[in-house]
Amino acid sequence: HGAARANAGRSTDFGQYITQVSIKKEVDGSWVEAGQLTSGDSVRVTISYTIPAGIVGEDSRTIHYQLPQGIGLREREEGTVMNGSDAVGTYSIDTNGMITMTFDHVFADDQPFTGDLTFGGTVTATGGEEDDEIIFGGSGGSITVTPKEEESDISIAKAGWYEASVQAIGYTIKVSSEKGTDGPVSLTDSFLTGNISYDMDFSGYSFKVTGADGQEI
Repeated sequence: HGAARANAGRSTDFGQYITQVSIKKEVDGSWVEAGQLTSGDSVRVTISYTIPAGIVGEDSRTIHYQLPQGIGLREREEGTVMNGSDAVGTYSIDTNGMITMTFDHVFADDQPFTGDLTFGGTVTATGGEEDDEIIFGGSGGSITVTPKEEESDISIAKAGWYEASVQAIGYTIKVSSEKGTDGPVSLTDSFLTGNISYDMDFSGYSFKVTGADGQEI
């Protein structure tokens, strides 16, 4: 299709001609209209458009549209543009979200037409910790994407011993996490002794950090 694209003439941004954008996500094995989206959701996007007369002709067989930030594809997608049951051209969507459609010579006759394009992608919140609104062109409306909550956990265990004959104690503090923490971890340990006098000996003190495999880091 390289030669066909090379001779396709000027390209028109069809964002202003979008009439509807449908976003569906997979729920329990079925694709349903997305009432709420979370960053990282896989979605199926359908863009409907109405191209007026005089836009797609012999010297202007290509139209394009840049998807808004927040809608992305993992890999480049290519396919056939359909008009009902008829193949009327080809399309490509690159990983940066640029949609390009090139129509066949026979179809590009300066007449108005309607169509739609369906593809799979991923939504991503780009507003940090705040909800992000993705706005489409024309009458495509917008969708809101909620940032994904990062899972984290932390647990602390303390074990020790007391030897009355020498009036000594020793103990170990273990701080661990299965899913990771949401920031730096500070550990503070103290003795509440009242009026008890004591001497501290840190000669046997040690501090170790180990990974998930138990090996010291």
